[in-house]
Amino acid sequence: MLAVNGRAKEELKKILSARADNPQAVVRLITSRPGEFNLVMDVETPDDHVVYELASRLGEYTLAFEDKKFVMAKGPLSGFNKSVVTLHGEKRK
Repeated sequence: MLAVNGRAKEELKKILSARADNPQAVVRLITSRPGEFNLVMDVETPDDHVVYELASRLGEYTLAFEDKKFVMAKGPLSGFNKSVVTLHGEKRK
């Protein structure tokens, strides 16, 4: 399972609280290609499910918030193993 550090949890809560007008709002972590991650605002749907194959691969990653941006690190948070996670607006209405 993906690890999320404390600062990232706080920032995700801020993002969701800004969407308090929609109790179904969620932040999705998506990937378009290996090692490239994006956070997307979306709404919860009845057909939401965890893709277990992806979840098991994410077990070696940590989502963190550093220097005013989200980063994804494979292994320890220190070093050069980090990539910036882009935060996008609404995915669907």
